[in-house]
Amino acid sequence: MTRASCRSSTCARRSCRPSCATPPGSWAQRRSRPAPSGPTDLAPVAVSHQDGTATVGRELTQVAPGVWTATAEIWTSLTTLVVADDGACLVVDPGITVAEVECLADEIRDRGWHVEAAFATHAHWDHVLWSARLGDVPRWATPAAAAAQQRSRDADLAKADAAAPGHDRELFGRITALPDDAVAVPWSGPRALVVGHHAHAPGHAALVLPDSGVLVAGDMLSDIEIPLLDVDAADPVGDYRDGLHRLEAAVTQHAITAVVPGTVMSAARASWPGGSWSTGCTSAPSSRASTRRTLAWPIRGSARRTRSSSERSPRTDGPAVAAGLRSFHGTCREPAVRRLR
Repeated sequence: MTRASCRSSTCARRSCRPSCATPPGSWAQRRSRPAPSGPTDLAPVAVSHQDGTATVGRELTQVAPGVWTATAEIWTSLTTLVVADDGACLVVDPGITVAEVECLADEIRDRGWHVEAAFATHAHWDHVLWSARLGDVPRWATPAAAAAQQRSRDADLAKADAAAPGHDRELFGRITALPDDAVAVPWSGPRALVVGHHAHAPGHAALVLPDSGVLVAGDMLSDIEIPLLDVDAADPVGDYRDGLHRLEAAVTQHAITAVVPGTVMSAARASWPGGSWSTGCTSAPSSRASTRRTLAWPIRGSARRTRSSSERSPRTDGPAVAAGLRSFHGTCREPAVRRLR
């Protein structure tokens, strides 16, 4: 994996993710996130060839019954749609660029669905974007995430303007705190249970979809990212460890069989044995070969992943949460966290 193709960065108020070619001693001190340079061979997109031009869309991939995902043009972040039998949708983390959010609205309309509610897994700027075309609906988050967004809204809006300009400023960050006693997202569709923690950001939450056996992990459990802690917290390491254990408990309790991670992984690293759910999108034509990416991955019974000697993934083989624990223990020890402060 080269520096150019490494997808190590993700949303954060302070990015500390390394390039795969960056020595550990230098990445731990980074405070700024590299600006996106546009689509690459690692950015799955929908492609139109009208007049010979490739255009970015939001191709939806079904990863379980009633659960669809779309991959962002930059940073390969994931949007999840939970769709009820009557076409009502719960939108989780709508997207990053204006085009992505608008194309998501197009897809929902063209399929005869309608948005009933939304959920932000956490308050980082690239998870609190919206379009009026998605509707005037409740956009839920945990109380801690909603409070964090109120505190950082101006700074986050500036980050959005710099990285993905053109979003509706009035709709940016307008998330509503769930009731303190809420255990699920309020909407009429399939149950979406909230698993709150503080591992990656204040009030970060995963969603458990017990009817389909899916865990929507937010910005966690990718196999191509080094865990990113909330370094402003009093105990970042403890918070991250607690978050992983909560996810592990949820997986066991609800018999989860597939994970939608924070950042999409390569099909070569994870596959659904004999299944068709973990299918990917094809990247836009470029000088590089097109690459396929899975949009969810199995947490149990996964095929063993193989890596070439040139790959330096921070993740190890094994189920999602167990691998997350190993990655966490290997890369987020106290000395490294102290360097991040």
